[in-house]
Amino acid sequence: MDNCWICSNIADSEEHKFKASDLKRFHGKKMNALYISKKIIELNSYKDKSLKFPKVICTNCNNNLTRPHDDAYDKFVIFCFENHEQILKTQVIDFEEIYGENWELEKVNLYRYYAKHAGCKIVTSNIKADLKNLSEFIKGNIQVTDFLVKFERKAGVQAIMHAFNLADKYNHLYNSETTYWNIHIAPKFGGWLSNNYMTTNWVFGTNINTNSKNIFKNKYETILLTDNHFFEIKEQEDDTEFSRIKFIDQYIIGFENSHNKTTELKVEYFENLILANNTAHNNS
Repeated sequence: MDNCWICSNIADSEEHKFKASDLKRFHGKKMNALYISKKIIELNSYKDKSLKFPKVICTNCNNNLTRPHDDAYDKFVIFCFENHEQILKTQVIDFEEIYGENWELEKVNLYRYYAKHAGCKIVTSNIKADLKNLSEFIKGNIQVTDFLVKFERKAGVQAIMHAFNLADKYNHLYNSETTYWNIHIAPKFGGWLSNNYMTTNWVFGTNINTNSKNIFKNKYETILLTDNHFFEIKEQEDDTEFSRIKFIDQYIIGFENSHNKTTELKVEYFENLILANNTAHNNS
């Protein structure tokens, strides 16, 4: 058995790839949902092994240390879902509106939730990386120089949610593949989590966040708005059925990847997030 990447104790807990509270809130304990990975998996329980990481953290870190981070995440995604039109109009997330007078601490806790998720993604990618800065942040450090997040709203995901909900109840949760680059020099990793209307991009790499102390002092965060002009319907051969797999690959995954359809484009996108983050916070 491996050690917990956060505290180095024995890793005996399986962290959910998607928050268990999301799965239960949207699908119930007895689920009727699809999980899209390298294949389509039909789910009937939020405890399904395919929805969990291998044992890379310990029970104490998962259930006790990071519980406030989980709570901050729950408040954040519920607010974003219930106020998605307001966020679309203003293009701003107001953390005081979400969390009240304790918004600064809760914002830190929200980022720590995504740090835990990113760390589990990195560990299971089997690419060696030093996660000490990330683990110290989760354990209480107020700065995190190796990690950043950026919020985004994707028009394509919004469109498919509206279309699906005309006929049935549809909730959209997506956990991207991990992109990694610069492996032999100083590895960097990027990915994202989508919860209905809101996508949270994350990037990890040594000293990529040059002024992290300013992030948690900012009550407001702007969001990226990604159009769906990239999308083109692929012509199907006359004798080829437009299967469920092709539909999911073209539409759902296509909308999630948006303009970044290749690894090279994803790397460019994540590098631009690093540049924009440092520029914005260094000037704030």
